Amino acid sequence: MGVDYKFVLGLLVKGSDRPFRTVRNRIQGNIFYKTTQQTDAIDKLFKKINIFNLTNRVCKKSKTRLLLDRINKAVNRRHKIVHEGDLNSHHKASAISKGTVELCIRAMDEFVDLSDKVIHEEIKKPKSQTRTKAKAI
Repeated sequence: MGVDYKFVLGLLVKGSDRPFRTVRNRIQGNIFYKTTQQTDAIDKLFKKINIFNLTNRVCKKSKTRLLLDRINKAVNRRHKIVHEGDLNSHHKASAISKGTVELCIRAMDEFVDLSDKVIHEEIKKPKSQTRTKAKAI
């Protein structure tokens, strides 16, 4: 998106009238179309705020080893519904059972709940315990 320390400091040095608006306008469109449904995209997003390996940490806290598989299957099914109308190769609606839908919903609920817990734990850590990356200006 081109917004880094150098860009922001450049705005401030130039005496820009509305530096925050400039930054917002630069990133807003990109974020609006950014999808973060895949677990690797979730990890990349949280890595930017120094929360590393979120999905793996969530899986370690989970009661089931299949949580990540269930999440990815649900996301892929969602993509199929949205992009292909959930049709099979014969152009007929793909079947799905009530049990499968309930399993996906429970997996999503557990994933979100455990993610909240991991994020909360990370935020509560003293700064000396958090990993930070030095960024060059």
